[in-house]
Parts: sequence; C-alpha cells; structure tokens
Amino acid sequence: MKSSWTIIFDFGNTLAPFNEREAAAITADIAACAERRAGIGAASFTASWLAERDADFRRSAVSGEEHDFGARLSRVLAGAGRAPEPALCAEIEACAVESFVRHVRVDAEIGAALPALAARCRLGVLSNYLLSEPIHRVLARDGVHGLFAKVIVSKETGFAKPDPRCFDAIVRALALQRERTAYVGDDYRIDVEGALRAGLRPVWTWALRTPLPAEPDTPHAAVRRLRTRGEYLRFLGDPDAVLDAAASS
Repeated sequence: MKSSWTIIFDFGNTLAPFNEREAAAITADIAACAERRAGIGAASFTASWLAERDADFRRSAVSGEEHDFGARLSRVLAGAGRAPEPALCAEIEACAVESFVRHVRVDAEIGAALPALAARCRLGVLSNYLLSEPIHRVLARDGVHGLFAKVIVSKETGFAKPDPRCFDAIVRALALQRERTAYVGDDYRIDVEGALRAGLRPVWTWALRTPLPAEPDTPHAAVRRLRTRGEYLRFLGDPDAVLDAAASS
C-alpha cells in the first residue's frame, strides 16, 4: 500500500557506516598521496589536515556554509611550504574520492530493504560532505541510487546541516510537504534538531553508529528513536507505524 510519507535519509551511519574507522582510513590515504606527490610527511600532513578540518567545523557552525575540500587542501599545502598547484590539488582530491568509494559501502541489510520501501514511499538523500562525487558513486555502485527521487550532498548547495538552507534545497527540489516528510539521521544536533528547525519529522537512528551517542536530557517529544538495527529494519519495512504515531504526538 502506498504511503503519503516522503522519507529523506542522511548517508553516513544511516545508509552506510561512516565512523572513525572509515574517516581515519580516508585521511590516511589522502596523507599518503600527499607524501608521494608533494613530499609532505604523512604524519605532518595528517596533523595539519585535522586541524584545518576542526577549524572548518567551527566556521561552519557560525556561517552554516559547507567546507570546501580544495580550500582546505590549499591551506594545508601552503602551511607545508608547497604551492597549491591545480594539478597537484586535483590529484589529491581524486585520491580522496577513490578512497571514500573504496572504504564506504551501503549496509547490505539496509540496501536490501530499500526497494520495497521505495515502492511504498518517495525517498531522498540529503547528506553533509565536502565532496559530492563519492556519495553518488557509492549509492550507484551498491545499486540503490535509482531508488531515490533526489540525492543532494551539501557540497552541491553550499550549506551544511543543520542550517535550514541545506534542508530547503531538497524541500524545493522535490516540492515536499514538510509535515509529511521524515528525515532519518544519526546525529542529534545536525540531523534531528536541523530537521525540526526545517519543519520536518525527525527519526533518530543509532543502528550503524559507533560509539553510541549520548541522549539529550530533554529530547523533543516528536523525535522517534530507532536504537537498534532491528528497530531500524522494522521501520524500513513499515514506516507508517512509526511516522503516523509521531505525527499524532
């Protein structure tokens, strides 16, 4: 039976595991590429890259703007005394894309549940990431990209969740009715609070996240939690049971 709900998913830890192991592996590959091509020691590059990443997060928390891979890389190269030559930057960015695609996969059980869900509900993806290509490629390689009416990565909008302008991009693209749109994500501040501010129905899942997040002292009454893999898979099989209950609360 068709549902009147539209379900928008985050990507990392919602469709595909993306925890410290995956993030560290990608950073290590980028650093190894910089060492080979630019002569910057991997340890030194990693320390500078992570420091610039943290600075990007602080800036984004104020401005709402997404980070820019090329700008961050240019700062790291300049700090190491290397000019950010276009060919070098393009090679390191390509390494980052290939590393992401190699290390990140859609969870098999979640991927298997999506075709039946897509036959019932309209689906989309809205994810934060400073590169858009690898998320599109992972979804396509793992056979689920075509199940989503729209896939938007924050790099494409210029804004990052929880900024409402990021959520607005997919609302506009799909002409969504906000009150009948659920947003599923793993991060309370970015996904849950962001969805609430955007007028969407938040579903908070921890099924793929390690370590588990701390729960807020006073979570919003409209938030539905899916703490386990089993709860998440049951939601994917029958989302109306969860969403209609949340809508009436």
